[in-house]
Amino acid sequence: MAGIIKVNQYQDFNGNSIMTSDGSGNLTTQNIVRPAFRASQNANQAIPTGAYTKITMDVEQKDTNNAYDTSLSRFTIPSGYAGQYFFSAQIRISGLGDQDIPQLLIYKNGALDNNARVIATMGVADNWSDNVTYTMECSEGEYFEVYGYHNYGSNRDTSASFCNFQGFRIGS
Repeated sequence: MAGIIKVNQYQDFNGNSIMTSDGSGNLTTQNIVRPAFRASQNANQAIPTGAYTKITMDVEQKDTNNAYDTSLSRFTIPSGYAGQYFFSAQIRISGLGDQDIPQLLIYKNGALDNNARVIATMGVADNWSDNVTYTMECSEGEYFEVYGYHNYGSNRDTSASFCNFQGFRIGS
């Protein structure tokens, strides 16, 4: 025997909407992966040798809660949205050689968290590209930025079309 339950909205005990239907089979659920953002570079950027350099991500493709600041190239956890977050960043640095050691890092509150870095430990190709993913518990007001590093001996440029930074909240 089959049963049918007809409702247009499910709520929790506090009256918060969990799921709604428009009556035509279209379902709306909570926006649990918000806030979310994605940013990239507008132009190539010179990275000096031997210096940890903030990567300018000044083009915003997505920003659900106005939490990404293109002028500062950083994402800040908005008020009311503390929780577990997933971050991902990718850069490409051109013109490196076999003995060079490039790095890609995500900084939290202006400092490196060693869990959010990737270091090329073997010889690299002319155009080194890599990505780093990072999941962590975040508090309101904390901010995140992307940094790059290399030891080539002179400035090297990023390839803007391969540089991006994104993230979203995955739970409370």
